[in-house]
Amino acid sequence: MLTPHTTGRKGVFRVADEMMEVDPTITRSDFFLVGYTRSDGTFPTAFVEEKVIAVKGIITKNPQSKYLNVDHDLLTQVFGPVKKGCVNFMGPDVTKKFIQSTELLRAHITEDKEYYMDLENHFSQYKAENDVGLRI
Repeated sequence: MLTPHTTGRKGVFRVADEMMEVDPTITRSDFFLVGYTRSDGTFPTAFVEEKVIAVKGIITKNPQSKYLNVDHDLLTQVFGPVKKGCVNFMGPDVTKKFIQSTELLRAHITEDKEYYMDLENHFSQYKAENDVGLRI
């Protein structure tokens, strides 16, 4: 069954990208809740309302469950397992393998950013020490 989104011309995936820019820890269930709930809190269909209530109920019982992998997360629990290779609510051509590979790349990027910040801090300290030494 089709589940109409409520994001207008922008689309759920563009909203999801914008959310990821602000907070990279946003999950698939967060995209679903934002994309399928109207601004006044209503839902486009009774089917969507039933699913959103189920997702919110699971989040209330176990907040950490939204950080599970694609095979065990909230949307899989509510909508059932992923079929035909594509992952629900992630775009038409997004597969589990693609998500796994991007998670690894994101981990490397995060690690590299932390290393860069550490180097930058060391350089700033070294520069400050040398500036003090030159003044004496």
